[in-house]
Amino acid sequence: MKTERRKCGPSKARRLQSENNIPGNNKTEFQLQLPVKYAVYMVVTSLEVSTKYLNFTASEKTSHIIEHQYQFNNLGGRKLPISVVFLVPIQLNQVTVWDQLHVTFSQNLSSRCHTNKSDPRRSDFLGELKKTPLLNCSIAVCQRIQCDIPSFGVQEEFKVTLKGNLAFDWYIKTLHNHIQVVSTAEILFDDSEFALLPGQGAFVRAQTETKVEPYEVHNPVPLIVGSSVGGLVLLALVTAGLYKLGFFKRQYKDMITEAGPETASPQ
Repeated sequence: MKTERRKCGPSKARRLQSENNIPGNNKTEFQLQLPVKYAVYMVVTSLEVSTKYLNFTASEKTSHIIEHQYQFNNLGGRKLPISVVFLVPIQLNQVTVWDQLHVTFSQNLSSRCHTNKSDPRRSDFLGELKKTPLLNCSIAVCQRIQCDIPSFGVQEEFKVTLKGNLAFDWYIKTLHNHIQVVSTAEILFDDSEFALLPGQGAFVRAQTETKVEPYEVHNPVPLIVGSSVGGLVLLALVTAGLYKLGFFKRQYKDMITEAGPETASPQ
């Protein structure tokens, strides 16, 4: 039995041939092509410089700047073309959430980005928020941004910042008293040529959360007015009580008695 092995692009061809002095034909030869995938090791992480917390008043109509930042690393020994995909919630129940979204790379990578909208998978957004205070693409309309990078070099690193304005008109009060606004990032690659090592699938996906909660500004005027009125009422009650007990009558008699001898002076 004779075995021949040849490499053909991303696959290997193995040929088996009998050597029993029989002329070769399709019954004595068998060829099998096996796919070969190159192992890659890439990581995307959410950075701590991202906006972690925002609050607002019920009467506030302005928006706040929000930033989510991700870092991408190629820790393997092979360069490859990749795509980085971001999902950002931009609308809930037809009300704007994240506006004026901009994507910025930390270095001048050769990339081409294109965007499209993705509809939520679940329609009962109110019920979902009551169960879990997460505003993500399962209940919100999201902006999907895909940036194609022709070559992600060995040991290369870059950062991407998602920046925009977060409005608050969409906010729905629940028992949790806060809502987490969630964006996600993912690395895509040609899985017919490259493969992750077992257990590394979680490292090519990451998410960033911003906690949003309302706060109440207490108006001191009602407290001041209430305290003043309460003080006056208390004073009136004390005065009325003293009057009923004859406190003011005794005081008046004492004043007359003391003033009598002074007014009756000798001639």
